[in-house]
Amino acid sequence: MKTANTSRKGIWTLFSRVTSSGKIIPEIDGLRFIAILWVLGFHINGEYIKVMGGHFPGQIQGSSFRRVVETWDFGVQLFFVISGFILGLPFVRHYWNGTPKPRLGQYYLRRVTRIEPPYVINLMFCSALIIMVKGPPLSELLPHLMASLFYVHNLVFHSVSSINFVTWSLEIEAQFYLAAPWLTLIFAVSHRRRYALPMVALFTSAVAAGWLNQFSPVVHLTILGQLPYFLAGFLLAGWYSQNEAFLSKKSLGWDLAGAAAWATIQLVLLHKGMASAILLPPLVALAYACVFKGRLLGAILTRPVITVIGGMCYTVYLYHPFLKSALKHLLFPFQVTTIYWVNAVAQILALGGSIVLVCSLFFLVFEKPFMYRDWPAGFRGLIRRFAARRLLADVNK
Repeated sequence: MKTANTSRKGIWTLFSRVTSSGKIIPEIDGLRFIAILWVLGFHINGEYIKVMGGHFPGQIQGSSFRRVVETWDFGVQLFFVISGFILGLPFVRHYWNGTPKPRLGQYYLRRVTRIEPPYVINLMFCSALIIMVKGPPLSELLPHLMASLFYVHNLVFHSVSSINFVTWSLEIEAQFYLAAPWLTLIFAVSHRRRYALPMVALFTSAVAAGWLNQFSPVVHLTILGQLPYFLAGFLLAGWYSQNEAFLSKKSLGWDLAGAAAWATIQLVLLHKGMASAILLPPLVALAYACVFKGRLLGAILTRPVITVIGGMCYTVYLYHPFLKSALKHLLFPFQVTTIYWVNAVAQILALGGSIVLVCSLFFLVFEKPFMYRDWPAGFRGLIRRFAARRLLADVNK
């Protein structure tokens, strides 16, 4: 038994190392796990109701489980807060801690070399799949592909991409990447008022976004409609940068506060409106802070199985619509009981787990190579060596 357990542990350790995203802050990958779990749960449950809803007469309408899971599209906003934290932290440390200012050229180059290749590969993959399965002519698909490649499909067509619908949020992320260095100027204030301006910016943007989203069907597809969540990440980055020694002292009190924060987030999501638009961004920041400070929350969300899946979230997010469609007919017909919510939970776990397993391979091939900062130099060296060999072969002929 001990040998078998040791062997399984060794296999998992190897898998963790191979698929590791190499993040410095493990809690962040744990929070990414929560966000991608919500996104998967939302999409799998919605598809399950669409395909198998007729098998549960009278159970789905008014189901509390369905109401809760249908709010989990909020996983996208959970990602936005994480992006605000990650991209804001180096700038906050510069303004408040006196560290060197990030170089804008390196900042933008890193965004392109890290994010763009997996994104382009996915769009090409999805385009080829659409043409093979559905058969539209390339001329019909090309405008949507080009708009998606340049992150303007939301703005040009006022709708999500017909190539891969989940890329609507990545277009907003791209807008934030461009604006982030300038938005972080809100931290360039005097010591006594350093939290005042970020908090004013957060609540002002939340009110403006909540108001604009009521009158325009496309504002939520732009950074204007989602800015409060990025600013909530900024605020969390400010708190983190000033409390790094304090963060090492974890307590159960923060776990209780975190449980209350997550429960409140879920409750507010069930009653969407202007109040929720104002309350949700700071609530998410508080819930995330409790993960950093909570003894149990931190321990759970930094477990290797959690951080590995969270670290692959970009690949899982990009490919899960295709994999959901490919695997649903294989898994959906299996029923655990005649109770809707039990079967839905089982499908979220089974289909979600299958998606993660397949995406671990996609991650290794399509994403991880681009996580190394020096990959462009290595790629250029590979091209030069290949060209030299071809030239030498031609000379020797």
